[in-house]
Amino acid sequence: MDKQSIIHSLKLLADEGEIEILSEDEKSITVWDNSECGKELTFYFREHNTYRNLAKRVFISPTIPKVYKPFFTKHCVMKTLLEKIDPNCFMTMTALFIVWDDNKDNETDKFRSKLEDLTDDEYAHEIGDGLLGITWWERNVCIISASQIIHTVLEMYEEDDYQFKEEVEIGFWTTVIHELRHLLLDTNIILPENEYPQELASEDNVEEYCRKHFENNF
Repeated sequence: MDKQSIIHSLKLLADEGEIEILSEDEKSITVWDNSECGKELTFYFREHNTYRNLAKRVFISPTIPKVYKPFFTKHCVMKTLLEKIDPNCFMTMTALFIVWDDNKDNETDKFRSKLEDLTDDEYAHEIGDGLLGITWWERNVCIISASQIIHTVLEMYEEDDYQFKEEVEIGFWTTVIHELRHLLLDTNIILPENEYPQELASEDNVEEYCRKHFENNF
């Protein structure tokens, strides 16, 4: 959806009383969703989702151990997001966080304090702990656990196995695709029904999309 389509769709919802428009600038428009689980929701215009602008909403923990950092470099992540992910996924994405939770000490990443600052919600230190990834619906944020992905692969392969690198990349990108798909279908209130029918949001359909998208694009 382009900028004009987004603005037009939101203003129709505002006229019907379903949302309130809070602010608008050249890059985005922010509304309050008046549904039962009301929340603030920002729509970022596709025309401004450039490398530089999108990079401001992608956060990668500096606590990732040096040996694993090459799997999660900002440039590679950004390049792949822009080249291989449905751009509509970024329309309502407040942020994508890649964290490193210390499984041995049962502590979450101190980098999550940045997520708390962004969301003004202390639940940022707990959400998704122990999971490969999660979509924080209330805050329009996707959280990917680099540590959980690495530790899951290490249960099957040693670091020097030739399959280790491949499996980490598969685990990371299928998780990213999965969570961004949930974000798109669960938070975007103006998606065209003919392109994104409601049944696509089921867990089975999201998982099927994730598998096919990875096979066809990676």
